[in-house]
Amino acid sequence: MYILLEGLVDISIADEHEERVIKETSESGRLFGMMHLGDNQVRVTSAVAREDSTILVISWQSIERVARFYPRISSLFFKNLSTILGGTLLEHLQTQSDTTAKVSQ
Repeated sequence: MYILLEGLVDISIADEHEERVIKETSESGRLFGMMHLGDNQVRVTSAVAREDSTILVISWQSIERVARFYPRISSLFFKNLSTILGGTLLEHLQTQSDTTAKVSQ
């Protein structure tokens, strides 16, 4: 998982012709790469800095270490992460719903 501390990052995915399509541009304070945090799956998205950027990398191992030594902090971290993931899922579902509605018209 990555937290963009400063800068701009384009998040892209390969289309059916293996061409990169930018899905969003993340700004400072945004998280990305969190869907693969707990698994060892091959990533299908790419992130490319659009300008000089500072990124904080959070690995599963570092989260486990914090959880072991600082359970209260890890509890707050997981609560916040759940809120962020829920919001991201809601945005994704809304975007899909809007796209489906446009296609149906």
